[in-house]
Amino acid sequence: MNRLTFRVACASALLAMMSAMVSADELDDIQRQRAQIDLARSQAEATWQQADEACKKRFAVTGCREKVDKQRQAELKALRTQEIQLNDRERRIRGAMAQDRLQQREREQAERLQAPKVQSESPVREQSDAVVVPEGKLPKAQGERLPKTPNAPTEAEQRENARKRQERLQESEQHRKDVQKRHENQSSKPLALPQPGEFPK
Repeated sequence: MNRLTFRVACASALLAMMSAMVSADELDDIQRQRAQIDLARSQAEATWQQADEACKKRFAVTGCREKVDKQRQAELKALRTQEIQLNDRERRIRGAMAQDRLQQREREQAERLQAPKVQSESPVREQSDAVVVPEGKLPKAQGERLPKTPNAPTEAEQRENARKRQERLQESEQHRKDVQKRHENQSSKPLALPQPGEFPK
């Protein structure tokens, strides 16, 4: 990784950390404000309960209770408006944080693709192309072939595997036929009808 790429990576990581810290502080502030709203809501409910009880002791109960209910509704509406604004602000912050994380991942992926890959001088072979030959087992004759892979089954093993596979197929076919015959026998039997006098009166 050259110096410029390293500096860009460090700068982008620093910016991401700073924005995450700012966003985390803002989220903490939102949580504090939400707690204040909840406290104000519970206080409004308690005040309403007290005022409602006081109204019940008066002579003109209905007018008093309507006035108290209107006050309560106005307070709760104002608190709900504040809560909606907080929710919108939190959504925007979380969306920006998610966008920052996505951009950071994209930058890191682009840097990985652009960075020169440091590899050893020996060429890397794929597993399927590699032929592993134990020492002392080199072919003696010109026409003798090496196995393609060390775990390749021999011809005898292949024949045995094919025979076993065929047996399993035959067994499953026989099982299917047995089950089908059982179902046909069950459906062909007439249902036993109740005889007179079997049921209690």
